Amino acid sequence: AVAAAPVLFAQTARHPLPGHLRPGVIAANDRGRISAARSLRHVTLTLERSSAQEAELQALLVRQQDPSSPDFHKWLAPEQFADRFGLPQSDIDQITSWLRSQSLTVDSVDRGRTAISFSGNVRNVEQALQVEIHNYVINGQAHFSNTAEPSVPAALGRFVASVRGKKQDQPDFVRGAQIQALLDACAKSAKSGKRTAVAKI
Repeated sequence: AVAAAPVLFAQTARHPLPGHLRPGVIAANDRGRISAARSLRHVTLTLERSSAQEAELQALLVRQQDPSSPDFHKWLAPEQFADRFGLPQSDIDQITSWLRSQSLTVDSVDRGRTAISFSGNVRNVEQALQVEIHNYVINGQAHFSNTAEPSVPAALGRFVASVRGKKQDQPDFVRGAQIQALLDACAKSAKSGKRTAVAKI
């Protein structure tokens, strides 16, 4: 039987992801589209928790710093964080299914279920995010960046907060250094196997 799932990810209904345009991405600085075959590795989708999860997380953060609270300095392992504050596995499965349907490779889902890393060639990334990626020279320095705000299928919009390249050889997808710094700290903690303090990521 033919699966009906791809209909869910129709490219015509899109959810924009604002805040991803680098200052200086203007026509005067544009040096043209980058090679379609160029590989983009470890592009990261940061995921959106529900408002109820966010409220619970903020309350827990306060309790963890309150000496009178039973939760004082009671940290969560990444899997515990995932169960309480990460995206449900069923939603993760929808996002990874969409990425694969765009001929992209899912590299990893972090242990807290707050981010998904993927790789692929430029044209497939452009198609998935509905952007073009161009070379720019900004203040004398070479960059390559998206020319417009990226987007994801509307059916996935409530799950995805932002997208960014993780390495220096990736497109900018500017969204703010704080998000990436927190993700990197969580990833390091997860790799070490240690319990991690709950962090807003």
